[in-house]
Amino acid sequence: MALASVTDEFVAHIRARGREWDLGQASEFLVVAATLLDLKAARLLPAASVEDEEDLALLEARDLLFARLLQYRAFKQVASVFTERMVVAGRWHPRAVSLEPQARHAAARAWS
Repeated sequence: MALASVTDEFVAHIRARGREWDLGQASEFLVVAATLLDLKAARLLPAASVEDEEDLALLEARDLLFARLLQYRAFKQVASVFTERMVVAGRWHPRAVSLEPQARHAAARAWS
């Protein structure tokens, strides 16, 4: 997943929460985004070299995990919305009455 996509999803998540967003979560995201940008810049520059491939692999794994956690949180929030809507819909009951004779005759005439 591209950094831009993850960033757009995170910004949408923060905006959806309004004033209740978590500063710690936003700070962690900024650290991960800055790390990803640093890694991408290092790969784009011709003279850039990575000092420790193992550290790079750990950073990439951490960044991927963070992106997946953001997606998981979004799916979890959507699932709670669906659950709430299903509970509300479960309280609805269809009306189990027949039509009055006059309405039944009018409907029969309309369909013939």
